[in-house]
Amino acid sequence: MRIITGLVTAGMLSLGLPLQAADSGFNLETVNPEADRLALQAFYQKRYPGVAIDDYVNGIYALDAESREQWEEIEEFPPYEFSIEEGEELFNTPFANGKSYADCFENGGVGIRQNFPYWDKEDGTVKTLEFAINECREDNGEKPLKWGKGDIARISAYMAWTSRDNVFDIQIPEDDSRALQAYLDGKSSFIPSVVS
Repeated sequence: MRIITGLVTAGMLSLGLPLQAADSGFNLETVNPEADRLALQAFYQKRYPGVAIDDYVNGIYALDAESREQWEEIEEFPPYEFSIEEGEELFNTPFANGKSYADCFENGGVGIRQNFPYWDKEDGTVKTLEFAINECREDNGEKPLKWGKGDIARISAYMAWTSRDNVFDIQIPEDDSRALQAYLDGKSSFIPSVVS
């Protein structure tokens, strides 16, 4: 993911995409996330005309055949498999009150990774899967897990594994200025030279 983000950001900054997408705005009055998405897609379709949009999810592996071949070989015996199994075990371990993570998520927490992050209108915040995992723990009398690595990463990885090949469809409600402001805040993190 860092590779993809780095490539996208570097490409946008060095090749002028932020200026192309700037018409969508950098304030609440003019922001248009859909216009930004379309501008980003158009830029990369022009830059890499031989790459199908559906293959962009593979990052560098969509561009470099040798790297893709190595990646596909690694996938035959994935080195992360043990962490996925540990995450599954943690996911299925009941809390002290007898409930589990499955009780906190739709579909028992299986095949739902693509639904995160999402805008929680009630709380006025962006909810990530990891935030929801800790929220589930706290709602069931457990302490939250530390961020970034360890058990939370394993549980999140297992939940993501059950969601492989599901398409992300992130929605940014245009009728909630708080959601649009959160989008603008994120946009400024990835395009800092334009948003100032």
